[in-house]
Amino acid sequence: MSDVRRDDPRLRRQRRRERAARRLPTNPYLQITSMTDMFTLILAFLLSFYDPAQVDAPSLVLPSVAALGGEKEGIKLEVRKDAVVLDGVVLLPLDGKGGIESGTERSGRILTAVRDALQPRVADPAPTLLVACDKTVPFSVIGDVLSSANAAGFHDYRFVVESTR
Repeated sequence: MSDVRRDDPRLRRQRRRERAARRLPTNPYLQITSMTDMFTLILAFLLSFYDPAQVDAPSLVLPSVAALGGEKEGIKLEVRKDAVVLDGVVLLPLDGKGGIESGTERSGRILTAVRDALQPRVADPAPTLLVACDKTVPFSVIGDVLSSANAAGFHDYRFVVESTR
């Protein structure tokens, strides 16, 4: 008799409904806690690389970013269209379009004038290098300047931007 009860179509349907009811989520609302945490972490990461308070050169057009932040301590290196400047002293003249002039002394991607000017400023805890780049300067030039700073011993840097807030 027990074999007959197992094969009964009504019992099979009832068991299927019970199993399906167990599989359905009890809370149909959208869980956005994890997504909120992810966006918060991304926002904190991106904001840690911006320093919007370092603007004072009239020949330097900084990228605009909607960020808030205070002025940071560090050594200020500017990459303008006409020159690479360290604390008001021209280290390397550029061609006016933001490109490196031919005949500039270099070793691979390392610009020796920038490296030699930054090496004496490296302390035991290396200070932060504040890099202000004109937004029209090609990234290849900025990459060479950052490679030179890395060769001098500066491994921590921040980009300076203009705040739109």
